[in-house]
Formats: sequence, structure tokens, C-alpha cells
Amino acid sequence: MILAEAGYEKETHDTGVAKIKAMNPNIEQTIRELVKLYHSLYEVDAYNINCGMCEDFSADVIAILADGKESEELCAVWHDNMTDCTQAEENHWSHNFVIYEGRFYDSQSPEGVDDWRNIPAFANNPL
Repeated sequence: MILAEAGYEKETHDTGVAKIKAMNPNIEQTIRELVKLYHSLYEVDAYNINCGMCEDFSADVIAILADGKESEELCAVWHDNMTDCTQAEENHWSHNFVIYEGRFYDSQSPEGVDDWRNIPAFANNPL
């Protein structure tokens, strides 16, 4: 499900994101707080965020941590843009996640993982 289908209201969503940003959280806290926000606004858990809302979630992480400005240190990517993505992985399905200081994060990986394939969306759904 995408945000628009879940009842997205820009002002409510942006207010929630701003409240998290005001906490000056680290990346793990940012992700945990965003999961709570998405649950309260859209009635989804971390798993379901990764089923259509992953790009919006990544954008919110970057909005909180860096005012929405991506850099070499902090960016959002689609897995098929990873240089080590195989053709089979590229064609499997698509997922957007955050890279921060060389680690990989999404709604189910607030602590980050060293290899993007260890994000639960991939690790729990092997080819």
C-alpha cells in the first residue's frame, strides 16, 4: 500500500515528521519514531511500510536527519541501483532503503546492517 491509499494528509504527516526532527534523533531513533508515526497515521507496522511505502519512509528519514538533502554519507537508493546487484536480484522485486555512513537501513532495520542483502526485506525473501 502506498501513502495515498493509506489516507495520507500532508499537513498531519509533515507535522509528525517535524516533531521527530525536533527531538534531534540519531538514525536508529529516527527510524523507530517514524515507524511509530506511520503506525499511528496509517495503521501499518515496519513490515508493511516496506510493502509500498519504503520510498516515502526513506525520504522522511533523510528529511529528519539532513533536511531532505542527500549526500555521499546519507542517501536513499533502490536496491537495483546497487553496483553488486545481480540480474536475478534486480528482477525479483524492488525496495528503497537508506545508506548512512556505509550501513543500510529501512523500517525493519533501525540499527542498520553491513550488507544490503541482510535487510529483512531481502534476507527473509531469498531468490
